[in-house]
Amino acid sequence: MNKKSMAAAVALGLGLSLAAPAMAVTYDFSSLVQANGGGNIGSQFTMDVTDGGSGSVLFKFWNTLGTASSITDIYFDDSVAYSGSGANQTADYTGAFFNSIAVSGDSGSGVAFSDGATPSDMPGGGAISFTSDFSGDSDAPASGNGLDANGEWVSFLGTLQGTNTFEDILTALASGDFRVGLHVQSIGTNGISQTYVNGACVSSCPETGGGEGTVPLPGAAWLFGTALLGFMAKAGRRRV
Repeated sequence: MNKKSMAAAVALGLGLSLAAPAMAVTYDFSSLVQANGGGNIGSQFTMDVTDGGSGSVLFKFWNTLGTASSITDIYFDDSVAYSGSGANQTADYTGAFFNSIAVSGDSGSGVAFSDGATPSDMPGGGAISFTSDFSGDSDAPASGNGLDANGEWVSFLGTLQGTNTFEDILTALASGDFRVGLHVQSIGTNGISQTYVNGACVSSCPETGGGEGTVPLPGAAWLFGTALLGFMAKAGRRRV
């Protein structure tokens, strides 16, 4: 392979690596015990967290439906402090991760969500000091327009505050400094409801403390390019 061919291979390899879609980090959910008890079916609810680029993070929610149910409300606890009320309410984003988190898309027919959940505070959230800073819920009829079928999803796009990064959000999800909650209705044959909070990372988890994880795409691209450049240099020396 001549130098021009090798250079083209490097450019192509780097282009393919950098153009590859960002990998989603997936989390499941754990039940928040309540008097009406909806059962611990949190493992069938998943949240994909993806780097949205340009200082944003995409949250995508699914219900794999091991048990009949509908995700109708989604809440984000971002440690935003509020003062005043009604039209005079102001938010202090000091220490917060996001400026905003809003509904950004869905799977289509049978799913319809709007910003600002009702109730505005996650049911039962007070027991774990969960403060709902951003939220959204399904339009009426709530269960029918929620996530109640395989393949249905809804996404929320968060705009990062200040110098926060995607990696900061993954760290905060692991530590509990940033939390996501679900209110799920029409569970099982009795149609009871339950609240769930994000649990452990279950897929494409980042490396932490020597554990297994995925190599970020920019790093993979750099390693690929470095290996090819090294090969080019060795091949060039052989011709001398």
